[in-house]
Amino acid sequence: RAKEKLIMVASIKNIEKYLSNLYSKLVFESIIESYTVERCKSICDWIMLTALVNPSLYELRKTADFSATPVTLLQPYPNWKFEIIDKRSDVLTMGTEDSLDFVMNLAQETEQVSDEFNYGDLLKKNLDFKYKNAEIMSLPQKVSASQIAHNQNEDYFDKVLTKPTFINRSAASSVERGTAHHLFLQYCDFQLARDDINSEVERLMFHGRLNEEQSQCIDSVKLSELLHSELFDRIIRSERIYREERFTVKIKASDAFEDYANISSDAYVIMQGAIDLAFVEDGRLVIVDYKTDRVGNIAKLVSLYKKQLELYKQAMEQSTEYKVKELIICSVHLNRYTSL
Repeated sequence: RAKEKLIMVASIKNIEKYLSNLYSKLVFESIIESYTVERCKSICDWIMLTALVNPSLYELRKTADFSATPVTLLQPYPNWKFEIIDKRSDVLTMGTEDSLDFVMNLAQETEQVSDEFNYGDLLKKNLDFKYKNAEIMSLPQKVSASQIAHNQNEDYFDKVLTKPTFINRSAASSVERGTAHHLFLQYCDFQLARDDINSEVERLMFHGRLNEEQSQCIDSVKLSELLHSELFDRIIRSERIYREERFTVKIKASDAFEDYANISSDAYVIMQGAIDLAFVEDGRLVIVDYKTDRVGNIAKLVSLYKKQLELYKQAMEQSTEYKVKELIICSVHLNRYTSL
């Protein structure tokens, strides 16, 4: 934003007619109604409407309507200077003499430019200009934590995500199962689910958290075993639990993308996402990320998602008052979990 002075320029074919038309839309010659703003055709219209009700631009109002009276407003208004440069005649001024002198001097300097001026050199200089941060021009402004994980393991996720459902029906059902298990773990009462997981599934269906198809995807045996693990003992004992906690934080580009690791620029990106679960233990956070990938061992999940959880750590430490003490990947398919 301009700190001291903001200069705006607009080109208008018939300034008198243009100003007269805008002036006629003012209510009681000084009130700009909302419907008038909505019907404006350009930013110039908006600016000129406010100029016409600015007490410091009475001469502009007289150009729009010679019978216009000065404006008196209760609230303070910025002191504007306004000039009309009319190519049909001389310069008309509605500002100070200094501003008029500036315009005239600029015109004289333009006329005195030598015919021998080398425009080719100037053009080449401009075309050869190198932006000092050219290496970050392709950097996205906003990313998600899951997108970063996918970018770093493209071969794996291409195989998992890009097969059409008419070729591989099991791929579609895997996604559905993953969604169903995530929804259950997001909304269930852990203690009630421990006591009777099928009753908890029915309760979530009754409250609209799960539909019929999703309830049939739930592997109640594996989930029940997982819910009776030591991890969920810790979660239930926790003084505070976060579920599907969304965040928007600023991180260094080098933390998000390996390609920018050696770039000296202090470029940042906005990262958005949501953690599956986090809980407070001994005054610090433990982050738990549920995974439903059908892999052979949990070490594979660690290699795929370690970066994502490290970014979750940054995000939660920025967006909460807690430091993170532990990162846990929890595999629903393997019915196992591990700390990073």
